[in-house]
Amino acid sequence: MCSNFPRDFLYAPLKYQGRGMKNPAVTAGLRKIGMISKHAGSATPVEDAIRVSLEDLMKVELGMTGTPFQHSLKAAGSLC
Repeated sequence: MCSNFPRDFLYAPLKYQGRGMKNPAVTAGLRKIGMISKHAGSATPVEDAIRVSLEDLMKVELGMTGTPFQHSLKAAGSLC
């Protein structure tokens, strides 16, 4: 495929005369969501890594100290 080929045509379903290809960004996002939901609440090293990453991200984004999951949503205000 040419790199200048219209993306709308590439990712459109075959029934609408598109090529029916999967958008790689959407596919990767869905796999990440699937992995998080699979490991959520289980006592695995993957779940621990996901939780720690989310906590660190939330600390930076919300500017909170400690574990963000222990704070109420009112503490974050309009940031949530």
